[in-house]
Amino acid sequence: NTTLFRSITTTSGLDAIAQDLLVYCEAGGSVAALVCAAYNRNPSNPLLSRIVAQASAWPELSSAGFVLVDGTAYVFAPRHVELTYLSALIEDYEFWAEKYTPLAGIAEVTAADGSNLDVVPMAFMPTSFEKLEEHGFGMQREVQRVPVADLRVAGTGYRRLVLLGEPGSGKTTTLWRLTYYLAQRALEDPAEPLPVLGPLGGYTGDESALAYVQGQFGDLGQHLPAYLQGGRVLLLLDALNEMPRRDHEERVGRIQQ
Repeated sequence: NTTLFRSITTTSGLDAIAQDLLVYCEAGGSVAALVCAAYNRNPSNPLLSRIVAQASAWPELSSAGFVLVDGTAYVFAPRHVELTYLSALIEDYEFWAEKYTPLAGIAEVTAADGSNLDVVPMAFMPTSFEKLEEHGFGMQREVQRVPVADLRVAGTGYRRLVLLGEPGSGKTTTLWRLTYYLAQRALEDPAEPLPVLGPLGGYTGDESALAYVQGQFGDLGQHLPAYLQGGRVLLLLDALNEMPRRDHEERVGRIQQ
């Protein structure tokens, strides 16, 4: 706390105070955060530089996602900060838990009194979709048709995906539903990646794409490089076509980077 740090800078007996601080951080599982903050405040300190250089050998640092990017150290946020962020996402997008129709659409017929009569497939609403998967090479190459009923299933196994569709076809709604689904999974399982939804229509400045996305990541923004490096974040970038035309290609290049 503030009083403790003031005492470190204004009194003698620093060894004992530093020891107490380390014991406190170790008990709370925040040694990595302490090293991160100390190094960022004093990167020229040779002892801190040595610790940072050996970060992969320190279980406390490697398990906390410690990473050094452009001379700045980052770690994962405390779990309670992640939970607050995820709970807010779930609250914002829970409307789409029931109001979103998956790929294999169905229609429900409702009577005038509000009672449900039946759930039937509609002629204008496809009830099944397939994705094409290529296997093998050359003469052994073959294409298989794999049934999919939901984009959450169709999208598994890929590092990057681009969702294409005509205006009004439901791309943004799909990302909202995915945000809700992914936030629920990450809330229940700390090993699951955290979603961050970035509406690119708001990306109008000269900042890097990373800096823009950090602003969409709430209190976790300052930790984003650690989450990216650790594979613990899933970027959902929406509406590439809504960015301003000015410097559009340059901005797209930043996103690709």
